[in-house]
Amino acid sequence: MIKMKVSIVVPVYNAEKTLNDCIYSLLKVDYKDYEIIFVDDGSTDSSKKIITDFAKKYEHIRLLEQMHRGPASARNLGIRNSSGKIVFFTDSDCIVPSNWVKSILEYFGDKSIGAVGGSLIPVSTNSIYEVFDQKRRENLYGTKKRFVDALPTCNLAVRREILEKIGGFDESFRYASAEDYDLCYRIRSFGYKILYVPKISVMHHHPQSFKTILRKGYIHGREFIKLRRKYEKNLYFDIRMFLNSLVSPFLVVRKYSLNLLPLAFLYETSASIGRIRSLLVNRT
Repeated sequence: MIKMKVSIVVPVYNAEKTLNDCIYSLLKVDYKDYEIIFVDDGSTDSSKKIITDFAKKYEHIRLLEQMHRGPASARNLGIRNSSGKIVFFTDSDCIVPSNWVKSILEYFGDKSIGAVGGSLIPVSTNSIYEVFDQKRRENLYGTKKRFVDALPTCNLAVRREILEKIGGFDESFRYASAEDYDLCYRIRSFGYKILYVPKISVMHHHPQSFKTILRKGYIHGREFIKLRRKYEKNLYFDIRMFLNSLVSPFLVVRKYSLNLLPLAFLYETSASIGRIRSLLVNRT
């Protein structure tokens, strides 16, 4: 394992219900040379006070503030004010394991690897919605170590020099959806690889519901089109995505067990509506 200073950047927006668990887990990280930078993205709850109270007790915790601009902007502010050679990202509703930093750092000995990420598991699976969301992630990223095109920033570490080279996150992505994929695409465009190590997992403290699942599907679908249009903008793409959106809800039968099929169909239908609306409305 290589040894160097690392920075952990956490965007925060109205996270008072999960923030304490996140902070306590980060304080238990089994690595000496690290800083934790929380960026409050215009929260209106007690998030700022919670972080401030911890920062008074622990010198390696820092709080930055900005008006509400979204997680991409918040992470960029954290990056600019960090000093670690590797920048770790997680979210304010996540709980990291104590060996999180050490486990990821061991893969950065390979200079061709620009980013390393792991899996996300729910704190509980008390509802079918949480079971479905976990299965959806497994379908997306798999369960084996491999090089991938993109990973989410709830469990990701990137070389600082690369973040500076590519200009950080694209702040035009205001929602927590496609901004991390866009970052990963640009990392790969510079010739670096992204390694997925599923055994390195963080816990996601965010109970799902029928409403949140459908909303997530819609936002993911809408932001997916925005992301793809950034790199591929032509009539052929629009037609292909439109036709794909019409059939994709019916393809979930190949990916999910019988008990999850109804929810998978509704999620993918919501995502398709988001994609189609984005195709029709955002033509510029």
